[in-house]
Amino acid sequence: MKIVWYSEVKWNYLRTRKQNLLTHSPADDKIVFFQPFSFVKANYIFPRKDGNLYYLTLPVYRESRFQLIDRLISISIIRKLFYLFVKWYANAWISIL
Repeated sequence: MKIVWYSEVKWNYLRTRKQNLLTHSPADDKIVFFQPFSFVKANYIFPRKDGNLYYLTLPVYRESRFQLIDRLISISIIRKLFYLFVKWYANAWISIL
């Protein structure tokens, strides 16, 4: 079985009850764990493996200190293109793994 998990907590940052349940899944299950982008902890564009679980960072947009980027993202078509890219990125890794 393939399990796709979108988390609000990074895989190696804090062990939650849900993450503990994922570690006890059967060995033949493949788990793709998308973790949030962080300015403090490491972000992984390419998947890292931990048992039968693969974790990687899903790119998201947050307000930045660069006004140009904020102005660009405020344009509807650019924001939609960015999120279409994020959707493609997530689906590509789900298919590959």
